Amino acid sequence: MLIVIMASAHQCWELTSEQKIYAKTHLNETDDIRKDALAEIKRWIEESSDLCAQTDDISILPYLRICKFDIEETKIRIQNYHKLRSDVPEWYTNKDPFQPELQAIFDLRMFFFLRKPDNQGRSVIFTRPCLYDPKTTKLSDLIKIGIMMWDIRLRNYVETSIYGYVLYMDLSGLSLDHITAFGPRVMINLIHLWQKYPANFVTINFINTPGFADATLSLFKTFMNEDLKKKIHSSRTTEGSFNDIPANILPNEYGGSGGPVQELTDYWRKLIEENRDWFIDDEKYKMTIDRSAEINERYTQISTYW
Repeated sequence: MLIVIMASAHQCWELTSEQKIYAKTHLNETDDIRKDALAEIKRWIEESSDLCAQTDDISILPYLRICKFDIEETKIRIQNYHKLRSDVPEWYTNKDPFQPELQAIFDLRMFFFLRKPDNQGRSVIFTRPCLYDPKTTKLSDLIKIGIMMWDIRLRNYVETSIYGYVLYMDLSGLSLDHITAFGPRVMINLIHLWQKYPANFVTINFINTPGFADATLSLFKTFMNEDLKKKIHSSRTTEGSFNDIPANILPNEYGGSGGPVQELTDYWRKLIEENRDWFIDDEKYKMTIDRSAEINERYTQISTYW
C-alpha cells in the first residue's frame, strides 16, 4: 500500500516563532492577512472559467508568500505559471514515477535535496544533469523530474515557501551533446520556469563548470532579466560554494560528512513514488482557454520582489 506523505493545511500554518517573525518582516504575512488572502485567491480561482488550479491552502500559500501577499501580483503569477504548464506539456504530463523512462532517470541519481536547510533556512537541491545521455534520454523527462522534486519539497517543508531554494547544478562531465540539447526554446522555458514557479530561487550555482561552457552560460543569461542574472553564479570547482551549508549535511562526495549521495537520492525517489497519485492528479492543472495575447503581456509583469 502506498503511503501518501503530504503536509496538512494545519501543519502548513504551524510556523515556528522565528519563521513567523521572518514571514511578517519579509513577506508581509500575519494570521489575519493570510486568512483573508487565502479566501480571496480561492474565490478568484473558483470563479475563473479559464484557469484550472488547485484551491487548497498548501497550493495557494507559496504564491502569496513569493508575492508578499500582494493579491494582484499573486493572480498574475498563478496565471503565468499555469500558462507555462499549458505551453510546455512535456514537463507537466505523464508524471507517473513508475513509468520506465522516469525510473531510468531515477537510477542515474541526478537529483537530491540535502537532509536539512542551510544556515539561512533555505532548501538546498543538487542537480547533476551531465549524468544522462542526451542520445537515449529525453531532456524534457529530466526537467519533469526536477520540477517534481521541487513540488514535493514545497508541499512537505513549510520553510521552502518562506526562505526559498538554493540550486546547485554540477556540470562535471559536461559534453557538447549536453549543450546541444539545450536549444533556445528550452533555455527560454527554463528561465520562465525559474521566474514563474511559486517559490524563490535565491541563487542558482553552476559548479565544476568547464571553460568551454562559458559561452553557453553567457547566451543563457541574455534571455534573463536583471534580477535573475544576479542570482546566477558559476565556478570551475566547488571551492567556496558551500559556505552556508553545515559540513554534517553536505554529502561525502562534496567534502562533507552527511553520508553518500545514494542515500539522499533513494530517499527522494521513494517520496515521489509514494505520492504517485498526487502527481498524476496534478497533471490537469493549467490554463484551459487560450488567452495568449493577454497573458503574454503579463509575463513581463511578474513580481520583482525577489
